[in-house]
Amino acid sequence: MPSSEKDRALLEWLHRVPPLPTDIDPVPWAYDGEITLRFFSAQLPAMRAERPERVVVPNVDCTAAASVALGVVSAARHPFRAHRLDLATSSLEGDTVDELEARAHALFYIATRQLSAAATTDRKRYGLDVLNRAREARTRVLQLLEFELVEDFPAMDLELADIRRGRSAIDLASDLQRLRGHIGAHRDQLARSTKFRPDDEDLLGRLVHELTLPKAPPDKAILDLRNRAYSRLARTYEKVRLAAKLVLFDTPQHLAPFLKLRHAVLSLTAPHRPKPPPRAPA
Repeated sequence: MPSSEKDRALLEWLHRVPPLPTDIDPVPWAYDGEITLRFFSAQLPAMRAERPERVVVPNVDCTAAASVALGVVSAARHPFRAHRLDLATSSLEGDTVDELEARAHALFYIATRQLSAAATTDRKRYGLDVLNRAREARTRVLQLLEFELVEDFPAMDLELADIRRGRSAIDLASDLQRLRGHIGAHRDQLARSTKFRPDDEDLLGRLVHELTLPKAPPDKAILDLRNRAYSRLARTYEKVRLAAKLVLFDTPQHLAPFLKLRHAVLSLTAPHRPKPPPRAPA
C-alpha cells in the first residue's frame, strides 16, 4: 500500500474525480471501481519506482489494453493451461498471471481516472474551427437525410427533428454520431443522391473524435502514472504471452487467446460497419 503523504493525497484526489457518463457497454472484466482502486493502490509504489528508460508512451487505448489483459488472465486460468503456465512463468522475476491481473486492474483505474480528470477540469475543450466544421456537416447531412429518407421512412422525420433540437457542443457530438449511424444503415439508398459524399461516414466519425477529446493535455503527473502503469502491464503481458507460446505451441486452440497486445486491442476497438441489407432480386 502507498506509504508517502504524496501518494495518499494523489489517491484521495483521484477518488474525488467524477466519473464520466457513458452510453457504451461496460468494459468486460474491468468494471468494479473498488477492485481497480485496491490494485492501483498496491501497485502505486512500484509505478513510482519504475526507471524512466523503461517507460513507454501507449500506442493503443489503455482501458482496452487492460480489458485484453484481463481476458488473457481468464484464459490462462483454464485448467488445461494453468499448470503449464505456472511452471513456465515461475522463473520470470514475478511476471506471473496473477501479476498481470494486478497490473491490468491498476492500468484500468488510472486510465479511466485520467480521462475523467481531463474532461471535467478543462472547460475550453472545443476550438472554433472544429465547431464550425461539425455544424456545417450536421446541417448538410440533415438536409440529405430529409430529402432522401423521410418519404420512405416516415419515422425519420421525428428522428431528424429530435436531432435539430440539440444546441450544445455535447449535443453536437451526439447528433453527429446519430447521423453517422443513419448513413451507414442507408448507404445504398443515399448513394443515389448527387448530394451524397462517400466519405461522410468517416468525416462524421473524425469530427465526433475531435469533439470528445480534451483540447489541452491532462495533468502531466497523472499522465506519467498512466504511462508507467501501461509499460508495466505491456512487459508482463508479453512475457506471459511468450510463456504460453512455449508451452502451448502444440495445442493451437489453447494458444489462440494469447495474441500480441497491440493486435488484440486494435481488434477489440476497430469500428464495425453494419452490413448492408441484402438487395432484392431484380
